[in-house]
Parts: sequence; structure tokens; C-alpha cells
Amino acid sequence: MAAQPVSAPKIPMMTPSEAQNSHRKPLRLHSRPTSRATSHTGGAVSIIVLVLVALGGAGCGDSSSAGPPAQVPAKISDAARASIEGLRLTFAPISPIATSDKQYEWRTKKRDHLLELERGSPSLAPAALESFEADAASSDEWRTALLSVAAHTDPELTRPLLERLSLQYDAKSTLGVRTEASRLLCETSPAVAVGLFEPTLLEVRPSVTLPPKELMLRHWIAAARSVRRPIDETLARIAVDIAQTADVRYVAVDELGAERASRASRKALETVLVETSSDGLLRRKAAQAVHKSLPRADACTVLTGVLERESDPSFIYFLDDLVRKTCP
Repeated sequence: MAAQPVSAPKIPMMTPSEAQNSHRKPLRLHSRPTSRATSHTGGAVSIIVLVLVALGGAGCGDSSSAGPPAQVPAKISDAARASIEGLRLTFAPISPIATSDKQYEWRTKKRDHLLELERGSPSLAPAALESFEADAASSDEWRTALLSVAAHTDPELTRPLLERLSLQYDAKSTLGVRTEASRLLCETSPAVAVGLFEPTLLEVRPSVTLPPKELMLRHWIAAARSVRRPIDETLARIAVDIAQTADVRYVAVDELGAERASRASRKALETVLVETSSDGLLRRKAAQAVHKSLPRADACTVLTGVLERESDPSFIYFLDDLVRKTCP
């Protein structure tokens, strides 16, 4: 009688996670057992081996060759969820025809309740972030309140979300929410925000939609000062960049006036003062910044020199009045 062909054993298809472990030694296929006892034993061993492979080889071999462990989501307690729901009730709109005293009481209650939760336990952050994702269609006021609770109670957990909202459009969050995210990032993670926002602030025409650059610059300045990071070089570059929008340059010039005088700031202010293409308000701001930041003798030298060469009658009048007040 002719021998019957032996069919090859079926090997289960690998999942994507199993495919990542393809560097492991291949499963050794044994020949067909010759006895019933051997068949039972071999079958049991094969099943055990296949189960271990399906589980990704957990606990087997060198643990250093395995990929990084999966991040376990933060556990959300019932108490934290209840606190967020309580805040939601506080933020629920009242009647639009309510009297002014009722509206004032409601606004005060919202502010106080939000401040209370911002000082709360880090366990509130996961619950706040859960509600933030679930309430994508809710009002900006409510979503920014949730962000504020999460950012203040657990800055590290909330920081990646604030970074994405500040610099990336997610097709869900409004510009108001994204602007508040940039403020919260500067407030709760200032050192990170300073390094993250500076290239964007110096870029004239960003390729993505961003929160208003004027507000981003103001938040960036506050963050940089909180970590004692020098800002005069960055502000000077923005102040003299005629491709920047006027409102951004106004902030840069004003803040240079509030900074201690440096070589970079003085050169930038002098450049703006004699810039004939600049608008009059920017030049006036530069003159006032010179008056505030430079020593009196240096300020007199700069302002007098510009006044002697100025041709705009209105700016001559302004400079002359400022020189009289600055130089005895």
C-alpha cells in the first residue's frame, strides 16, 4: 500500500506585535510522533509553545530585547470624576435674563470653584483631560477651564497636549482654546515653553495656523522672565524685522523698554527710530523705550541725534518734547 503524504502542520498567522519579535529564534517544527503517548506529549508541548508565541514571548528569553513597555493610562478615581462633574454644574449657563447681581454671583462662583480645583490633587488631571476630549463641541470657556485644572494639578501629564494644541491644528479645538493652551504651557512649564515657542515667534510666515503671535509673544516673555532667561536678543530681532506684523513689533519694542539696556536692545531701538518705513506709533514707542531703558546721558545722545536729522513735523514735535523732559 502506498504511503499517505503527511500534510505540513499549520502555523498561525502572526499579529503586528508578534511580527515585531521576528528576530527571535524560529519555532522548531518536530517530526510526526511515532507513538500515541509521544503524540499526546508533543501536541501539548506544541500548544504551550504556540501560546507563548501568541503572547509575544512574555517572560521568555532576554528581556532587554523586548520593546518598551506599553504606557498604562492614568487611573481615574470616582472622586475625581465627581469633582469635575461638580465644576460642570457650576459652569452651567444661567438664564440670559437673570439680573446683574445673579450674573455677578454666578461668575464669582465659577472663578472660585475653578481656583479651588486648580489647587487640588494631581488625581484631578486625568479626569479633567477625559472630559476635555469627550466635550470637544462644548464652549471655549468650559474646555479651557478643564485644561486649566489639568495643567495646574499635573503639569507633566498635561504638557504634551498643551504643546500640540499650541502648535498644531487638530480640527477640533478653536483658536480660543489653543490660545489658552499656549498661555497655560508658559505658566505651568515655562522652561519648556520658552524653547518651544522662540523659533515660531522669530518665523515671519508660519506654515500652520497658530494662536495670535502677539499673545504668544506676551506669554513667552512672561515665561522667560520667570525662569530668568535673557530675552533682549530675541526681542531685538523681532523689533527690527519689518516683515513682522505691527502688533508683534509693538510688543517687542515696549518690552525692550522694560528690559535693562543692552547692546542688542539699544541698537534695535536706534534702528526703529530712524526707520522711515515704520509707522509713527512704532517710532514713538521706540523713543519712549530709549527714554526708559537707557541711562539719561545715553538717552539724550540718541534722542538728540535723531531729532537733529528728523524731517517729519509731527515726530519732531514729539521728540522735542521728550528731549526737554529727558535732558536738563
